[in-house]
Amino acid sequence: MYMTKGPPAKRVFLIKVRAIIRQILFVPGDCHGPECYDIEMVHLPSVGPVEYLADFSPDVAHIRAEVERIANSGRRIVVVAHSYGGVVPSEAIQGLDLVTRPKNGQSGGVAHLFLCCSFVISKGKSVISTFGENNLPWWNISVDRLALSPISPGEIFYVSTSEVQGAVARLKPHSYQTLHSPVTYAAWKHVPTTYLYCVKDNAIPFYVQKMMVEETAKGYPH
Repeated sequence: MYMTKGPPAKRVFLIKVRAIIRQILFVPGDCHGPECYDIEMVHLPSVGPVEYLADFSPDVAHIRAEVERIANSGRRIVVVAHSYGGVVPSEAIQGLDLVTRPKNGQSGGVAHLFLCCSFVISKGKSVISTFGENNLPWWNISVDRLALSPISPGEIFYVSTSEVQGAVARLKPHSYQTLHSPVTYAAWKHVPTTYLYCVKDNAIPFYVQKMMVEETAKGYPH
């Protein structure tokens, strides 16, 4: 797996895969929309909504619709997800993998899940409950507990470059209650999965990433 060396708002994930895999779907993390990147990706309804969401079901439904649209064309899909973006595809791709779809007479489907510094959540848990019902220290939660914005986003989300200011300007508040939604399906137990550690990440520190991979996902050698 390779990542280009450009500024944070223009980094592109380039994955070495066999030619048979035709489509990569990128799911961003909290507060980030497609305009934050120089590639095509889904726009999570939870980011910058007119009305903040009560749970993550609109995100799940949106990703599922995108995956189904691509899969129905017969394509094998690699889902690349970052941060919170790893939680909702895990829920959304149930039954859309390359093992299940052919059993229903359908071609195409999810061949691989690629998690980049993402939350790894067990079935029955939410992001919040995974951390003992505690908010992460960089979360700024609105008084009505509907919106989340990062404290010092330039330091939390990005490396020090000349384009950080522009990247921060494109961020939008995230629907906080989505982080309380319990996961009912852990795709990483059923779909071949790769996790990319980000050792200098400030939003999800390296030791937390390792804890989730080595403890939560223990026993699933994907």
